[in-house]
Amino acid sequence: MAMAKLNTLHWHLSDTVSWPLEVKAYPQMINDAYSPEESYSQQDVSNLVKYAYARGVRIVPEIELASHANAGWRLVDPKIISCGKGFWNVGDIATEPAPGQLDIAGNKTYEVAKTIFREVNQLFPDYTFHVGYDELHKPCSDFSNDVWEWYEQNGFGPAGSDEGYASLVQYWTDRSFKFLSEDNTTQVMMWEDLITNYAAKPPKQNSLIQVWLSVESIKNITSKGYDVILSPYDQYYLDCGFGEWVTNNPKTAGSWCDPYKTWESLYRFDPMMNLTESEVRHIKGAEVALWGEVVDSSNLVQKIWSRSAAFAEVYWSGNKDENGDIRVYDFTQRMFNFRQYLLALGYRVDPLAPQYCWRNPHACDISI
Repeated sequence: MAMAKLNTLHWHLSDTVSWPLEVKAYPQMINDAYSPEESYSQQDVSNLVKYAYARGVRIVPEIELASHANAGWRLVDPKIISCGKGFWNVGDIATEPAPGQLDIAGNKTYEVAKTIFREVNQLFPDYTFHVGYDELHKPCSDFSNDVWEWYEQNGFGPAGSDEGYASLVQYWTDRSFKFLSEDNTTQVMMWEDLITNYAAKPPKQNSLIQVWLSVESIKNITSKGYDVILSPYDQYYLDCGFGEWVTNNPKTAGSWCDPYKTWESLYRFDPMMNLTESEVRHIKGAEVALWGEVVDSSNLVQKIWSRSAAFAEVYWSGNKDENGDIRVYDFTQRMFNFRQYLLALGYRVDPLAPQYCWRNPHACDISI
């Protein structure tokens, strides 16, 4: 990352299927790691933070609050989990297996979440902390008696409604922000779903919104006055294009976020397109994302490199020359050379083109 001038590692630490992080307040949580070898002590985290900072890389941790929560949390108190024992049912109560969300109407949920946030936040010196807030499912929340009582107490009827759930999500946003920003020094980063899907209004001060649902969301959210990090899945998701992984699926080819994002497509994308000057000022950075459903140590390097270097150049140097034309002619050889540097350092990265092409600059261009 340092070699490519990628200066931020967004570390997605928790999900429904595994809790790999030591939490001293709730030591039982780490028992939901896949294995002892696939877990992190607090000393491991400290070592990694120091290693990264020595190379100019900051680490932004993410603990999923509300959605994508089951493993670990359930060992603290199973009552703070909604629909944790159900079948994921192809997007009904969860976006993917396994299901589980925090009970966002239960008082115990806030107590536990606050304790975990305070402890984990102390492990990372960075001022930004990512709290997820994505892919909430109303049918999952409706498993909770606390949620039904909340609907009744707030005039939405026993079964709730889309309007009632949106109000509940705003309640969760307001109440959780009280402990997330109580010291007034933490920048709370979150996925865009609260705003885009539920019209929730997190406070603009100390909020950083990660745009991922579409390119159109960039304009939608910056126009509302929120600072954003760009990672639209249709441009910047590195795990796309490798086929479906959900089993027993009649869809035998492709994946939800096809196609594969090539190094050249990463370079050509213009994130500022159709934005006003005031909207552009709200763009604070961008991120290529690699989700781990079908990633482990055997293929991690190949899925990230060398194409992430193309993304890095766009945000450090731009992708256009003085005439406003995409600078692919010069950039191509830089990419070929960058891969050679990685190979020399011992990284087994995929080839970008036949060896003939990098040995004979521009001999493989489609036109000159």
